Amino acid sequence: MKIQLFGSKSLRNIAASVAIFLFVGGEMVTAQSGVTVYDSGNSSLPDNSVWAVAVEPSGKVWFGTDWGLASLDAGNWQVYQTTNSGLPNDAVRSILVDDSGIVWVGTFMGGLSKFDGTNWTVYNSGNSGLPADHVRCLGKDADGAIYAGTDGGLAKLEGAFWTVWNLPTLGIGSNNVTCLYVEGRDSIWLGTINGGMVHIEDTVVTSFSYQNSGLVDNTQVGIVKDSGDDLWIATPSNGLVYYQNLVFLAYSMINSGNPTMSHSCVILDGNEAKWVGSLDKGVVYYDAPTWRHYDETNSAIPQNYVRCLALDPTTGFIWGGTEQRGAFVLDPNTITAVEEIDLANGFEVYPNPASDWIHFPAGLDRLSIVDLSGKVVFMATDLGDALDVSQLPSGAYLVLAQKGQQEAKTRLMIAR
Repeated sequence: MKIQLFGSKSLRNIAASVAIFLFVGGEMVTAQSGVTVYDSGNSSLPDNSVWAVAVEPSGKVWFGTDWGLASLDAGNWQVYQTTNSGLPNDAVRSILVDDSGIVWVGTFMGGLSKFDGTNWTVYNSGNSGLPADHVRCLGKDADGAIYAGTDGGLAKLEGAFWTVWNLPTLGIGSNNVTCLYVEGRDSIWLGTINGGMVHIEDTVVTSFSYQNSGLVDNTQVGIVKDSGDDLWIATPSNGLVYYQNLVFLAYSMINSGNPTMSHSCVILDGNEAKWVGSLDKGVVYYDAPTWRHYDETNSAIPQNYVRCLALDPTTGFIWGGTEQRGAFVLDPNTITAVEEIDLANGFEVYPNPASDWIHFPAGLDRLSIVDLSGKVVFMATDLGDALDVSQLPSGAYLVLAQKGQQEAKTRLMIAR
């Protein structure tokens, strides 16, 4: 039986987009298909490796890069580096703007900086209670206290007073804090590298790990909470995780429309839809039951590896930073993407369940098979129309097909 994979029913006709040229601070950037890209070639962004983005209520945007801090305000750029400011280290990893308009900047090796628009104050492990000089993430509570997640534990700065949590002494498997979410005054959720997720409320510390709960990944890279008291957790290897009342549910490539297992961050928009950065699929959007993603293969997003995201609450725009190709802003109302193949009319693997061989349409550019953990167990770019799977263990898999910019996926069961 011959199966049509890329027929007319499988593709949506996308009208040619109109490019809009914007002049920003004397420089020209191009907005196309709902996305505007800023890089070191078309703007004053000091480096194309963007680790952090923060947006003030006024619309002023802050970028943390490997070569300094930058701001964009009504088309005007300002760059802050160790050579022209009090910034202690050019490798910026986190940014927070507090309710007073003070900008807090976490760096890779220089600790934490406080910038009030004129003066810089530097806190490091040598002159303060900051436990380590690599500040990965920042947060603030209802009283204005600042929380800093470092690779040496969690610190809270309240006025001139420091409180430090050394996580291993609390029974947590890692002191390396990657992300945090602060609610109210005394409730903090932490993500770590290989140490699970932590909840600190007053003096009560609760840890969640793969070993003691339904948490599917002991590393977390983003945490947010919606108005329904549900946590949304980005993991680097096991998709987007939902948590409420001691129950974890992972949205993966196997059980949902999530196009990737590898995330980098997560934010909520004004309607509480989830926008999730990824290491290989750009920006992922989820508003039940709808999943979409925008990356360099199907949209104007400049790179598939998106490190950070931030919401402009006034416009609803989503700002992001990439690993190597600068920053971008997308308009959720106008962004367009080439749609994936309609599985009902296209890609099919048979027999399913299979034992030794699977068959599929010829002419694919690439075929990958992914196991339940997200590990790619097979990938090939030179294919016919059949594949020997006799070496794969029995179980459930995801099969991913690609031709040009079009993608399709389907589930596969191997039974013996």
